[in-house]
Amino acid sequence: PEYLLLAEGAVDNVGAEVELDAGALAAAAGREYTRGRAARDLATLTRTSHDLHEWRKRVKSLRHQLEALVGPEDAVFAAGIEDLDLLGDLLGREHDLSELTDIVSGDASLIPDPEQRVRILEALGELRTECRQEALELGSGLFARPPLEFVQRLRSRLESGAG
Repeated sequence: PEYLLLAEGAVDNVGAEVELDAGALAAAAGREYTRGRAARDLATLTRTSHDLHEWRKRVKSLRHQLEALVGPEDAVFAAGIEDLDLLGDLLGREHDLSELTDIVSGDASLIPDPEQRVRILEALGELRTECRQEALELGSGLFARPPLEFVQRLRSRLESGAG
């Protein structure tokens, strides 16, 4: 792909020779994919903001790796990259709502009227639930492939040089 050629060109410009190994690159992305699956599994079980946030970090890292390796317009991986971006946004929104919930519930002076504070906290809770549901549904599809299948598919794509 174009991105690998650019990387090779950049290295050549500094006088070093590098052979980019599609298998090694795919395996590295596969490790991040595996970490993303494990983080998804934990977040699915606990549904805590902390675990959802940790999953978001894995999702963003995998998305960036795929963009660097095959490019965001790749015919095979573009939809997955776009969905990883959406998943990261959903998980980020859930984290932001969690932080806001902590702030509102931790300082009664921000919303002195107790009934209004309860309504706001309930609305925040509903929004968080929606974000979690959407993220878990999207993530179950994105991380459905076994890691070895993901690596083989990516390696094949990298070796084909198409993008």
